[in-house]
Amino acid sequence: MKITPGKEREAYQRVQAKWTELYPEVPFAGGYQEDVWGNYYTTMNNHAKFWKVIAFMAIVLASLGLYGLITLNVSGRIREFSIRKVMGAGVGSLSYTISKNYILLIVISIAVSAPLTYQLMKAMFDFAYSYHMPITFASVTIGIAILVTVLLATISTQIRKVIKANPVQGLKIE
Repeated sequence: MKITPGKEREAYQRVQAKWTELYPEVPFAGGYQEDVWGNYYTTMNNHAKFWKVIAFMAIVLASLGLYGLITLNVSGRIREFSIRKVMGAGVGSLSYTISKNYILLIVISIAVSAPLTYQLMKAMFDFAYSYHMPITFASVTIGIAILVTVLLATISTQIRKVIKANPVQGLKIE
C-alpha cells in the first residue's frame, strides 16, 4: 500500500476494520515493516552472540589441547634437553628441536583444513540463513592467525621452561 506520510496510523486502522468486515473469523495479523526488520535484526544479533560463544569455546579447547600436547611432549624429553644443554646446545638449537615437529604439523593442518573450513562455513551459513553477509576467506585467516599465535605462545613458554631448567635436575629424572 502506498500511504501519505503522517497518515500511517489511520491507514492501519482502516485496513484492520476492512479486514474484520471481510474476514470476521480470521484475526488480523498486520504490522509495520519496521517491526518486521527490527525483529529480524534482533534475531540476527542473538545468533551472532551464539556463534561467538561457540567460536570462543572452540578456540579455548583447541588451545588447551595444543598446550597439553606440547607440555606432555616436552616433559617426556627433559632428559634429552638436559643432555643437549650439558653438551653446549644454545637457545636456537633447543628452540628448533622443540618447535620443528609442531611447525610442520601446523603447516600441514592449515593447508588441509583452511579450504575445508571455508567450504563448511559457507555451506552452514547458506543452510541456516536465507540472507547473510558473504563469507570470505578473511574469517578463516583470522582463525589461522589465532591458532598460530597460540602455538607460538605455547612453544615459547616451553622453550623458556627448558632453558631455565637446571640440567643436573633433568638428568636425575628416571
